[in-house]
Amino acid sequence: MISNFQMCNSKVEIVRNSGNLKRKMSRALLPVFFLILGAIAFAPPVTAQEEKVPIKVLELGNISDKALTRAIEKFWDQYDRLTPLCIINYGADKEITRREEIITSVLAAHERETRMTFVRGGSKKDAYTVIWKIPSGADYPKP
Repeated sequence: MISNFQMCNSKVEIVRNSGNLKRKMSRALLPVFFLILGAIAFAPPVTAQEEKVPIKVLELGNISDKALTRAIEKFWDQYDRLTPLCIINYGADKEITRREEIITSVLAAHERETRMTFVRGGSKKDAYTVIWKIPSGADYPKP
Protein backbone atom coordinates (compact mmCIF):
# COMPACT_ATOMS: atom_id res chain seq x y z
CA MET A 1 0.00 0.00 0.00
CA ILE A 2 1.41 3.37 -1.05
CA SER A 3 0.70 6.03 1.56
CA ASN A 4 3.16 8.94 1.36
CA PHE A 5 5.82 10.55 -0.84
CA GLN A 6 9.21 11.79 0.27
CA MET A 7 11.74 14.00 -1.56
CA CYS A 8 15.24 12.55 -1.52
CA ASN A 9 18.17 13.67 -3.74
CA SER A 10 15.79 15.46 -6.14
CA LYS A 11 13.92 12.22 -6.72
CA VAL A 12 10.57 11.21 -5.41
CA GLU A 13 10.69 7.96 -3.51
CA ILE A 14 7.63 6.08 -2.54
CA VAL A 15 7.57 5.47 1.16
CA ARG A 16 5.63 2.39 2.06
CA ASN A 17 5.97 2.84 5.79
CA SER A 18 3.99 5.90 6.84
CA GLY A 19 5.27 5.59 10.42
CA ASN A 20 8.78 6.48 9.27
CA LEU A 21 7.53 9.75 7.77
CA LYS A 22 5.53 10.55 10.90
CA ARG A 23 8.62 10.09 13.07
CA LYS A 24 10.64 12.41 10.83
CA MET A 25 7.88 15.04 10.89
CA SER A 26 7.48 14.86 14.66
CA ARG A 27 11.24 15.24 15.16
CA ALA A 28 11.29 18.25 12.87
CA LEU A 29 8.27 19.93 14.47
CA LEU A 30 9.27 19.31 18.08
CA PRO A 31 11.80 22.21 18.26
CA VAL A 32 9.29 24.52 16.59
CA PHE A 33 6.65 23.52 19.12
CA PHE A 34 8.96 24.24 22.06
CA LEU A 35 10.01 27.54 20.51
CA ILE A 36 6.38 28.64 20.29
CA LEU A 37 5.67 27.37 23.80
CA GLY A 38 8.66 29.29 25.18
CA ALA A 39 7.60 32.47 23.42
CA ILE A 40 4.14 32.22 24.96
CA ALA A 41 5.48 31.42 28.43
CA PHE A 42 7.94 34.32 28.56
CA ALA A 43 5.79 36.91 26.81
CA PRO A 44 4.81 39.89 28.98
CA PRO A 45 1.24 39.75 30.26
CA VAL A 46 -1.32 41.44 28.10
CA THR A 47 -3.10 44.18 30.01
CA ALA A 48 -5.46 46.91 29.06
CA GLN A 49 -3.32 49.83 28.09
CA GLU A 50 -3.99 52.94 30.11
CA GLU A 51 -4.99 55.96 28.16
CA LYS A 52 -2.61 58.87 28.48
CA VAL A 53 -5.28 61.54 28.80
CA PRO A 54 -6.38 63.57 31.85
CA ILE A 55 -9.53 62.36 33.59
CA LYS A 56 -12.12 64.79 34.91
CA VAL A 57 -12.92 63.66 38.46
CA LEU A 58 -14.88 66.55 39.93
CA GLU A 59 -16.67 69.65 38.71
CA LEU A 60 -18.06 72.17 41.17
CA GLY A 61 -20.30 75.01 40.03
CA ASN A 62 -21.11 78.32 41.68
CA ILE A 63 -21.60 77.11 45.28
CA SER A 64 -21.14 78.58 48.75
CA ASP A 65 -17.86 78.39 50.64
CA LYS A 66 -19.25 75.78 53.06
CA ALA A 67 -20.52 73.60 50.20
CA LEU A 68 -17.15 73.92 48.45
CA THR A 69 -15.31 72.93 51.64
CA ARG A 70 -17.56 69.88 52.18
CA ALA A 71 -17.21 68.78 48.55
CA ILE A 72 -13.41 69.06 48.64
CA GLU A 73 -13.19 67.20 51.99
CA LYS A 74 -15.37 64.39 50.65
CA PHE A 75 -13.26 64.21 47.50
CA TRP A 76 -9.95 64.06 49.46
CA ASP A 77 -11.25 61.22 51.63
CA GLN A 78 -11.71 59.04 48.55
CA TYR A 79 -8.73 60.22 46.50
CA ASP A 80 -5.43 58.43 45.84
CA ARG A 81 -2.87 61.02 46.88
CA LEU A 82 -0.07 59.67 44.68
CA THR A 83 -1.76 60.73 41.44
CA PRO A 84 -1.15 64.34 40.39
CA LEU A 85 -4.10 66.70 40.14
CA CYS A 86 -4.77 69.74 38.03
CA ILE A 87 -7.30 72.12 39.57
CA ILE A 88 -8.69 74.69 37.16
CA ASN A 89 -10.68 77.56 38.62
CA TYR A 90 -12.82 79.80 36.43
CA GLY A 91 -14.43 83.12 37.28
CA ALA A 92 -13.35 86.58 38.34
CA ASP A 93 -9.84 86.92 39.79
CA LYS A 94 -11.23 87.54 43.28
CA GLU A 95 -13.39 84.39 43.09
CA ILE A 96 -10.52 82.26 41.76
CA THR A 97 -8.26 83.41 44.61
CA ARG A 98 -10.99 82.64 47.17
CA ARG A 99 -11.48 79.12 45.80
CA GLU A 100 -7.73 78.42 45.77
CA GLU A 101 -7.50 79.53 49.42
CA ILE A 102 -10.42 77.28 50.42
CA ILE A 103 -8.91 74.24 48.70
CA THR A 104 -5.45 74.78 50.20
CA SER A 105 -6.94 75.38 53.67
CA VAL A 106 -8.82 72.06 53.48
CA LEU A 107 -5.56 70.30 52.64
CA ALA A 108 -3.65 72.10 55.39
CA ALA A 109 -6.32 71.25 57.97
CA HIS A 110 -6.06 67.55 57.16
CA GLU A 111 -2.26 67.62 56.74
CA ARG A 112 -2.47 65.89 53.40
CA GLU A 113 0.31 65.97 50.89
CA THR A 114 -0.67 65.79 47.25
CA ARG A 115 0.83 66.75 43.97
CA MET A 116 -1.49 69.36 42.57
CA THR A 117 -1.30 72.28 40.23
CA PHE A 118 -3.61 75.27 40.32
CA VAL A 119 -4.48 76.81 36.98
CA ARG A 120 -6.43 80.00 36.47
CA GLY A 121 -8.94 79.16 33.78
CA GLY A 122 -9.87 82.68 32.97
CA SER A 123 -12.74 85.03 33.47
CA LYS A 124 -16.24 83.53 33.31
CA LYS A 125 -19.61 84.84 34.37
CA ASP A 126 -20.12 82.17 37.04
CA ALA A 127 -17.33 80.73 39.15
CA TYR A 128 -16.66 77.02 38.94
CA THR A 129 -13.85 74.56 39.59
CA VAL A 130 -12.81 71.49 37.62
CA ILE A 131 -10.45 68.90 39.10
CA TRP A 132 -8.53 66.63 36.72
CA LYS A 133 -6.56 63.48 37.57
CA ILE A 134 -3.35 63.35 35.52
CA PRO A 135 -2.14 59.78 34.78
CA SER A 136 1.56 59.20 34.27
CA GLY A 137 2.64 60.43 30.86
CA ALA A 138 -0.50 62.48 30.20
CA ASP A 139 -0.47 66.15 29.26
CA TYR A 140 -2.20 68.67 31.49
CA PRO A 141 -5.62 69.84 30.29
CA LYS A 142 -5.90 73.23 28.70
CA PRO A 143 -8.32 75.65 30.39
